[in-house]
Amino acid sequence: MNAASAQGMQNNYSAGQARDARDSGNVIPAVRAISIVRGRYPGAEVLNAQLQGGSSPQYVVTILTREGRRVNVMVDAQTGQIIGER
Repeated sequence: MNAASAQGMQNNYSAGQARDARDSGNVIPAVRAISIVRGRYPGAEVLNAQLQGGSSPQYVVTILTREGRRVNVMVDAQTGQIIGER
């Protein structure tokens, strides 16, 4: 694992932390972030969704597009806005 991957893993919320953040209203629910991504990529298969921390929490929703491309879509966990793809 490279340094960037290790850093990303350290910023991931645990299931309990994600639940607490959602319950306190600090972030949107993961199902909402997934729904937003599905709206942008109709027919895509959702492979994974993780909440990452820091000063600006974001969901990284990994999808498989209809064309067979694997894409990580970053969603602002507070506003639900798609903020990037890679």
